[in-house]
Order: sequence, then structure tokens, then C-alpha cells
Amino acid sequence: MKKGLLVVLAVVILGAIATLFYGRSKVQPDGTLLLTSRAPLAAADERAFDRIVSADGLRAWWLGPLGGVEASPKWPRPGERMTFLMGKSPVTYVSTACDRPRKLVAQAAYPDGSSVVTQEFLGAAEGGPAYRKTVVITVKPGTSAAGKWFLGAIVGISVPFEVKRAAAFANKP
Repeated sequence: MKKGLLVVLAVVILGAIATLFYGRSKVQPDGTLLLTSRAPLAAADERAFDRIVSADGLRAWWLGPLGGVEASPKWPRPGERMTFLMGKSPVTYVSTACDRPRKLVAQAAYPDGSSVVTQEFLGAAEGGPAYRKTVVITVKPGTSAAGKWFLGAIVGISVPFEVKRAAAFANKP
């Protein structure tokens, strides 16, 4: 009896924690998942921008398995690409708008869906200096509710950590 009660209690606690992390990403009316996170910056805008959006920056702040990072020579100009492996899954990251040193918008395509990633470098007038990252994920049609929930939980956990790591990387001397 006690063992069964402990198992039920553990499941409830894990479910509550996972729901908390899932709650960081918001399901939009169109079914996309939205997450925004920010961290303070000490580095100048140009330095922070160049470090965070570079291939070396990706290697420094990415959480999880990452491999084969390559950026086209003119990255991050609009139309330019950065490709990498997220675990074993290929990701193509294409710049759609770049306003250096303030903002980069890119479209990421991967096997389970796609996302629009907006990276902003906020000045004092916007509550900065700070780095803000907004991710809008479109999940592949036919993904189960459990699959969407899992993706939302993973994004809800990883993006805030990645933002803090990216700001710390930009701030290093």
C-alpha cells in the first residue's frame, strides 16, 4: 500500500514539474508554440550580436547534442544559411531579416517541424542591455498531443538556459 502511494505521489510530482516547464511555452490559437526568454548583457551590442549568432556562439550556448555546425560565408545576411546536426537530425537555419546589431530573424527547418527564431539585443530604452530570444514552433501536422506537449516541455526547459548561456558567452572577455 505504501509503495503504491509513493508511486502515485511521484507521478503527480513529475507531472506537476513537467506541466510547469510546458507552461513556459504558450500554445497559440494557430497551434504554434511560443516561448520568449531574456538575459542581461554586459557586452556591447555589436560584440554580443557577433558572438551569439555565430557558429562558435551556437557551439557555446547550445544545450544537447550538436554537430557539424557550418555557416555560409556571409552569415547572417538575409538568405544565408547555418546548418548543423541536432543529435542525428539535420537543421537548416536561414536568416530572413538581419538588423545588426539589434535583431536577427531566422527560419529553422528540422524533421519534426519548423520554427521562427528572433534574437534581439535590447538597449536601455527597451529595458536592456539584454538579449531576448523568441521561438515560434510549428509542429509537423499529425503530431500527437503527447508529442506536442513533449516538444513544448523540452523547449520550455532548454530556451531559458540557452539564453543565459548565450549572454554569458557574449559577456566573456
